Amino acid sequence: MSLWISAIDSVAGVTTISSVVAPRQLDQWRREIEARYGRVKPRVQGAQSMMQWVRRGRMLRLTWRTERGARTASVSLVDGRVLDQWGRARAHPLRRTRKLPSDSSRK
Repeated sequence: MSLWISAIDSVAGVTTISSVVAPRQLDQWRREIEARYGRVKPRVQGAQSMMQWVRRGRMLRLTWRTERGARTASVSLVDGRVLDQWGRARAHPLRRTRKLPSDSSRK
């Protein structure tokens, strides 16, 4: 099993666990998530399938695919509030507090 965490200012924005899984294990993950967050229709894009739930600014995504005969699944939690705050900070960087000399003051 692999774990990835993308942190911004020491706060997790995206957390993902991924593993090669047996069909029963994937079914168990899916049942447990659906029991808590409700049923959604899987979406398929090429060889990859995914299910997604969004609640209170957070997204949970279950993704799976088969590669070289093995099924790999991942569960990701994306905290939209953390990413939105980071995006706003990048869009509006801190302004300088010290004034630069104007052209007329230069000789």
